[in-house]
Amino acid sequence: MAQRRVSEALAGVGKADNAFATLSNFEKSMAKEEATAKAFGELASAGKDSGLEAEFAQLEGHTVDADLEALKRERRARVEIPKELPPASRG
Repeated sequence: MAQRRVSEALAGVGKADNAFATLSNFEKSMAKEEATAKAFGELASAGKDSGLEAEFAQLEGHTVDADLEALKRERRARVEIPKELPPASRG
């Protein structure tokens, strides 16, 4: 009788382990499906970024040369060049 109960208990543990393995496989499968759905969602919305298109349109009018000239003008405006040099002192 004791031997039978031990065997039944061991058989039940085997089924429980199999159930956990099945559940684990199901969870992995669901995680994969969710990741796939998220990836397709991102791909579908990738072409609809109007903010990025607006940034590119704004940048098209600028050139490096124009930016450089603007910086040079700004720097010249900040630097004060005296009209006359003060007389040299003799000591």
